[in-house]
Amino acid sequence: MFAQLDFGSRAAIPGLAALFCRRSVSRVILHKGGGKVTVATQSPLGADRARRLTVPLAHVACHAHRHESPTFIPLRVKGHRFYFLMDTEGTLNNTKLFDVTVGAYRPF
Repeated sequence: MFAQLDFGSRAAIPGLAALFCRRSVSRVILHKGGGKVTVATQSPLGADRARRLTVPLAHVACHAHRHESPTFIPLRVKGHRFYFLMDTEGTLNNTKLFDVTVGAYRPF
């Protein structure tokens, strides 16, 4: 019985690490005109394998202000089950623009 638990936990750790990488945001790009946003995630297999989602700005919402969250900003994208996670220690080139566009709360 302990051998099965040991194997299960060994399989779960890489799976959880891969899931965390797929939900960790590496870059947020607001396109010209402000109508679309590209969210790029990390990948355990390198930057070439990272996922990029381009969605309308109305389909992106932050559920916590960047000053309220100590480590990660939960970023919700409509049509995706889980939150994407933005590290609060990352660089925002224009904080005011982020707060009124991607960082704004939108109910959906």
